[in-house]
Amino acid sequence: FLDRDVRRMNNGNLLLLLPRDKIVELDMLGNTVNLWHSSGSSDGESGSIPVDTLAFHHEVFEMQSGNLLALSIEFRSFLDYPTSATDPFAPLGTEILAGDLIVEFSPDGTIVNQLPLFNILDPYRINYSSLLGLYDGLYESVFGNALETRDWTHGNAVVHDPSDDSVIVSLRHQDAVIKFSRQTG
Repeated sequence: FLDRDVRRMNNGNLLLLLPRDKIVELDMLGNTVNLWHSSGSSDGESGSIPVDTLAFHHEVFEMQSGNLLALSIEFRSFLDYPTSATDPFAPLGTEILAGDLIVEFSPDGTIVNQLPLFNILDPYRINYSSLLGLYDGLYESVFGNALETRDWTHGNAVVHDPSDDSVIVSLRHQDAVIKFSRQTG
């Protein structure tokens, strides 16, 4: 649970992200009230609600509406991509980037909104850690082979600001905290 989040919900229960892509709502006696799983990486336990996304990682946030915001991931291939963050003369290559996807879903598991960071930030904006392969091989069952990837954004936190209906996300591998419109990205 080193990088997992626990939050008190509006109803007083606890919202917890569990390893390998599960979110659980617990009452104060430790009883499971709701359980969600990402359909892309888990079959889920009996009674678990599937959410049509590849993964959950690092944080889940309950919005005032009762919907949940979670960090997920998507992969895209880019041509002529830098292979070094420090050597400007390093050759360019074709790289598969892991970019964060912010998923808003209702308690019944229905996705309400998806905000891909590939559409918000320039994917050619790199930082020292942007070329690490932290997701290498993790999604072999989804893609049929072990992907070599670059962990481009590595989101660590996501929250909703209801005062202006914006989303704030912390991105370790971009050395950035960004805020953007939930409606328009």
